[in-house]
Amino acid sequence: MKKILWLVSWYPNRFDLFNADFIQHQAEAVSKFVDVHVLYVHADETGAIKKTEATVFQKENLTEQIIYYPSESKNILGKIKSINRYYKISKLAIQQYIKKNGLPDYVHVHVPIRAGAVALWMKKKYGISYALTEHYGIYNRTVIDPWEERSFVYRNSVKRIIKNAEPFICVSNQLGEDVNRLAIKKEFVSIPNVVDVNHFHFIQKKNENKKFRFIHVSNMIPLKNVEGIIDAAKTLSKTRNDFVVKIIGRTSSTIINYAEQSGLLNQTVFFSGEIPYTQVANEMNEANAFILFSRSESSSCVVQESLCCGLPIISTQVGIALKTVNETNGLFAEIDNANSLAEKMNEIINNYSKYNREQISKESCQKFNYETIGRKIVNSYNF
Repeated sequence: MKKILWLVSWYPNRFDLFNADFIQHQAEAVSKFVDVHVLYVHADETGAIKKTEATVFQKENLTEQIIYYPSESKNILGKIKSINRYYKISKLAIQQYIKKNGLPDYVHVHVPIRAGAVALWMKKKYGISYALTEHYGIYNRTVIDPWEERSFVYRNSVKRIIKNAEPFICVSNQLGEDVNRLAIKKEFVSIPNVVDVNHFHFIQKKNENKKFRFIHVSNMIPLKNVEGIIDAAKTLSKTRNDFVVKIIGRTSSTIINYAEQSGLLNQTVFFSGEIPYTQVANEMNEANAFILFSRSESSSCVVQESLCCGLPIISTQVGIALKTVNETNGLFAEIDNANSLAEKMNEIINNYSKYNREQISKESCQKFNYETIGRKIVNSYNF
């Protein structure tokens, strides 16, 4: 069986169990076809880690090696020390991997900084090519820390890593086009994130909801525009009261207060906080439609997951929704236009019978399941 070394800049860890779990799901999918060894090196700035320590988890063809080290990046000297330590730890771990397993057949990087620089070192030292999947949606002017405002060193490093990737993979067409428009001209392959269809699939509800239930799932950072969803719910509530909006994910007092000031908290808008991955699937199957009102997305796993549950979607024209949402499975609302979202919410309630949830689920599960996406990724490797 082929051996693939994954060098990842983001990954779930003890400090954030949900951090980039979409990369972990991709690793699980690819491990159905090849042996995958994931290496993630985490710089801890909380003070919880006193010395370098490692954990290794193994399940069938997937090995996850996570190394933690203490880091102090409060000033430029501290940052330089932390970066140097990161590369030293990464290289040592790779040398130990090679000593035990031999050279990998291929390397796969997820997110250029910092793991991509380690892959460049491997390519020079061992002559092993690497694939690169970009997940980071910074290649636009909407995000808080856009590409154009990054340092010269950062931008130059990313461009070198992308330039030398074979192949360059993006999780949506929009992300690949944005990279080519703002950063570097590079042919790319679009391979979306994967969905665990064992959990995210259509289940016929035993009882219909008393009120039409919209659902939104996110980490509620400003780009997700949760306040805009609340504004739209407020607007729609002036003309009808037969709906609710359930919002799931990491909440903040700011957003809770915003919902409370709108008069909708625990009346029309309800928050559930963070819940386990499998429970998200249960909540989606209890809902009637999904809302994504983001200002920008590199892809959006929740769009794929909700479609696999057969939910029609109201989305802005961002990320994977651009190529996935159509008249058979949803509607588009204008970015940052709460009135537009309210209109689409009203429209989807009034015309809900036109959506075939079972068919939406069937088509989406076929496109996004582990076997389909895992095989696409493996086939992209230039063995």
